[in-house]
Amino acid sequence: MKKIAIAIILFSILIFSVSFYFSFLAPPPEGTTTTTTLPAVTTTLPVATTTTIQQVVHEISILTDKFEPSQLTIRVGEAVKWINTDSKTRILVLSNPPLEKNILAGDSFKFTFNSAETIEFWDPDVENMAGSIVVS
Repeated sequence: MKKIAIAIILFSILIFSVSFYFSFLAPPPEGTTTTTTLPAVTTTLPVATTTTIQQVVHEISILTDKFEPSQLTIRVGEAVKWINTDSKTRILVLSNPPLEKNILAGDSFKFTFNSAETIEFWDPDVENMAGSIVVS
């Protein structure tokens, strides 16, 4: 009796396997087309955004005998642009960082200050032509 029960179970497994193969795994007969409809999948992806931060730029005009303005207070990360409105090349000297820059007539020079400090600037060719920038 035990052998018959085992034989019936094995036969059932064999029938199930053959049925499964022909239902799902076997290729369709040649000339037959099959259509499978899959459920729609919607995926939401985060969108990267770009924020443009415009740098603040303060302007100082270089005149014949002075800077205008000669005193300026700015924040860390802001820039100063010296614009030479004189008809000749001017020399700009910064105390920190130690810097000497020739600025042609009609040209300009921009510098970004990245630390809190007081910077002195001057033109060594013109007596008393000086100024300062307080960076806070």
